[in-house]
Amino acid sequence: MPFCIQDAMQTESLASDVTGHERSQSWHYASPSLMSQQNATAEHRRPTASPSPRNCSSPPSMYSSPSSSRLRPDDSSHSTGGRFHTSGWGGSRCRQGKEGRWHRAARVVRTADGPACVRDHWSNRWWAGEVHCKLQVIGLQRSAGPPLRSPSPKDPLPLHMHFTPAHSLLPLPSGHGVFVVSSSWVTAGGGTLAFLRLFPVPQNVYDSSRAAARRREPEEGESYSPFLRGFSNLYIMGSKLHSSNRKTRSSMSIVIVVGLCCFFYVLGAWQKSGFGKGDSIAWKITKETECTVLPNLNFETHHTTGAGIAGNSESKAKVFKPCDSHYTDYTPCQDQNRAMTFQRENMAYRERHCPPQEEKLHCLIPAPKGYVTPFPWPKSRDYVPFANVPYKSLTVEKAVQNWVQFEGNVFRFPGGGTMFPQGADAYIEELASVIPIADGTVRTALDTGCGVASWGAYMLKRNVLTMSFAPRDSHEAQVQFALERGVPAVIGVLGTIRLPYPSRAFDMAQCSRCLIPWTSNDGMYMMEVDRVLRPGGYWVLSGPPINWKTYYTTWNRTKEDLQKEQTRIEELAELFCWEKKYEKGDIAIWRKKINIKSCQKRKDLTSIKMCDVKADDVWSEVKSYEEDNKSWKKHVNTYKKINQLIGSVRYRNIMDMNAGFGSFAAALESPNSWVMNVVPTISKTNTLGIIYERGLIGIYHDWCEAFSTYPRTYDLIHASGVFSLYQNKCDMEDILLEMDRILRPEGAVIFRDSVDVLNDARKLISGMRWNAKLVDHEDGPLVPEKILVAVKRYWVGGGSNHTSL
Repeated sequence: MPFCIQDAMQTESLASDVTGHERSQSWHYASPSLMSQQNATAEHRRPTASPSPRNCSSPPSMYSSPSSSRLRPDDSSHSTGGRFHTSGWGGSRCRQGKEGRWHRAARVVRTADGPACVRDHWSNRWWAGEVHCKLQVIGLQRSAGPPLRSPSPKDPLPLHMHFTPAHSLLPLPSGHGVFVVSSSWVTAGGGTLAFLRLFPVPQNVYDSSRAAARRREPEEGESYSPFLRGFSNLYIMGSKLHSSNRKTRSSMSIVIVVGLCCFFYVLGAWQKSGFGKGDSIAWKITKETECTVLPNLNFETHHTTGAGIAGNSESKAKVFKPCDSHYTDYTPCQDQNRAMTFQRENMAYRERHCPPQEEKLHCLIPAPKGYVTPFPWPKSRDYVPFANVPYKSLTVEKAVQNWVQFEGNVFRFPGGGTMFPQGADAYIEELASVIPIADGTVRTALDTGCGVASWGAYMLKRNVLTMSFAPRDSHEAQVQFALERGVPAVIGVLGTIRLPYPSRAFDMAQCSRCLIPWTSNDGMYMMEVDRVLRPGGYWVLSGPPINWKTYYTTWNRTKEDLQKEQTRIEELAELFCWEKKYEKGDIAIWRKKINIKSCQKRKDLTSIKMCDVKADDVWSEVKSYEEDNKSWKKHVNTYKKINQLIGSVRYRNIMDMNAGFGSFAAALESPNSWVMNVVPTISKTNTLGIIYERGLIGIYHDWCEAFSTYPRTYDLIHASGVFSLYQNKCDMEDILLEMDRILRPEGAVIFRDSVDVLNDARKLISGMRWNAKLVDHEDGPLVPEKILVAVKRYWVGGGSNHTSL
């Protein structure tokens, strides 16, 4: 019976069964029933062929059921006629004549009594006449009976051939040999199944082996033809030849790969060297947009007064000179000389009074000689280097009250205060016996007239963030001490204007001998505390006039005066619907009612003009809040990759200049730091209420003016969209100089804004003794928003100690 080259579609399903065949040279078998199913499936998939041309009879179906007859030794092996079939899936190409165009063939047929025929894969038409084909042989099948299969060869040979069916041998071109069919078959389940191996052999070996095979008779019990038996040696030799070819090709592949690797290595080295102008530019741009840990920015601290970090400066950039040394602790909006020009009534002269544009300084505030990086938290709570805040007046004035002590070259803070000289811990424990501090009810607190902020420092142990404020007055540098200790604080006073905090922001407020005249101006100051205190919040008063019977002599006040003051405080508290919860010794505690609308006395109040405080619409943008929270987690992760010290004790005091919903602070999630969330007064949405609802702290501020703090009080500043927000409202130079004033030497700044704005900022920064680097947005270089990271160099005031640019 004639053989045909089998369609690849039928071979695919059994490929996994014979995977090991190529390696082991052993035969594998499958059941005839499975072969029947595969034949049926292929018949279903096969398109209907168009009628064959003249002299080419349409080939019979190759997908008939397997025959149950046994394959005899003389079956098909000596046939002088047959047909061959190949699938276009295997890469077969055929053409008519020697000069025709190659076409993808779906089927090639040679009949015993007719010419070679080819069916075109695309037109579904049959060709006749002289046909040349390049075949990828996949398998063979008889015209009747079970298919004879082989695994798809790894290295199929293209055959340029005329069909010669004799002895199932396919001649190779130019007399190089034949393509021999080696087969083995067994009888199973009434059907015959065969697997085939195809391999090339030289023509001379083929001729001699063929003659030997014809002289030999089959041995008893043999189930395959002596012809194929005679080719057993050919099979082995052909396999060796084929293996040798593969080894040669493998060796050539290795040589080519090694050669290419060497070529590209040399090419890369040449590009990096910068000998080519275009390549050096590309390399420079690549390095400038690298979003990794920045190698040329040093985020580490250096506790020395040596020279600062050298950096490149742009020749055309404006260079900012250092200010005179007497501006070391300059606070523009709380300048003592300017304050004395305002009236003292209602503490107006202690409020913010910022200089006009023509009086602003356009120089860099110097650090004091000997300045060092503050101690890391929590050591900073108890110790501050003397060189950073060189003022000893408080150590004398408050010596018996344990505010601060001078020891060697550092200040030590025992944790005491005027009304808790034995320490803030004991004082807080007494408050906790009335106020549920430990269970998380109190998350934010306000300390009015804070001194050196020891109360806020020890409240941090109880997971309470305290906003402390005090004026810049005769208690020299008290807020500066607080910030050097790593405690949140600002310069401020209860005066004629509202505090820069939203309504119902704090769970607790306290005054420990803060010297605020609570009963003056018809209770205006108590009214302001009522505004910022949440319903259910607590107000603590320790000091005058509480326990006046004990201290009236010490306070140099009469009994009548102190008694009258306390009585008035009690009346105001009752009008505000505050319920007195505790009074013992030096401490009195009131609680604001949760439902103040039910307070009839508050409605009937006529002696005090109450402010009509409207609820801040803080949760109107819930969807925006959720998206903002998600995006800032991603941004902060990027920041931590750029600067791996974020989240460590290196950055204790952090400021977010445009905080939004406070998601930047929330994403930091570090007990080593706290964040001052600033909501600009020109923001379209008032989100500071949301920040306090999240248990964070913040403040309103206009960045066209100086911030209410001392110089060198923040380790890390984050500015997202600040320059775009203030575009055409105030000068970028003024904002950058203010950032330089409040940033500590070797502190870091992270800007996030459009690339055009940041390029302008980078030009100014180059003249400010900062090192800066612009990096791409975390979503890629095509995003117009970029990140600019800067580090302030270390330098101090005092003649030769200035660090040159």
